[in-house]
Amino acid sequence: MKVSVVDDGRSSGEMKDDEEISGAVVDDGESSGEVVDDGESSGEVVDERGSSGQMVDDGGSSGEVVDDGWSGGEVVDDGGSSGEVVDDGRSSGEIKDDEEISGAVVDDGESSGEVVDDGESSGEVVDDGESSGEVVDERRSSGEMVDDGGSSGEVVNDGGSGGEVVDDGGSSGR
Repeated sequence: MKVSVVDDGRSSGEMKDDEEISGAVVDDGESSGEVVDDGESSGEVVDERGSSGQMVDDGGSSGEVVDDGWSGGEVVDDGGSSGEVVDDGRSSGEIKDDEEISGAVVDDGESSGEVVDDGESSGEVVDDGESSGEVVDERRSSGEMVDDGGSSGEVVNDGGSGGEVVDDGGSSGR
């Protein structure tokens, strides 16, 4: 059998064979950061520590470039989607797909200020991803524009009447 070249990082660099692997060059990560292959994938370059921004393949996906989010925000594929560009919210605000919607651009509000309205801001059009792109107010079923009295006085419908325009006296009467 061919002797594998192994350095366990605990010695002074002698070649060691622990016969626990099938011939891959292995570095257990306790030394100086050489290329590591854990023997569980198909030979991709693997760094389980993921700290210095190397290309990482976790063996659970189809070989995309993977960064586990510990470094500078490279393209990430979590292996659970169909290869979209994914941003976990810890980097600089790239497009994110959280798999709860049908492919719309999503910003989780933790990044750099793309178009997001969570209903608590200044009354922009909001689509919660549950419809086909209409203006949506989750408190109302019929899709009217709604002002909850906490914003700047848009048309209000309290949902308790027959769909007429209602002003609750707390806005500016538009």
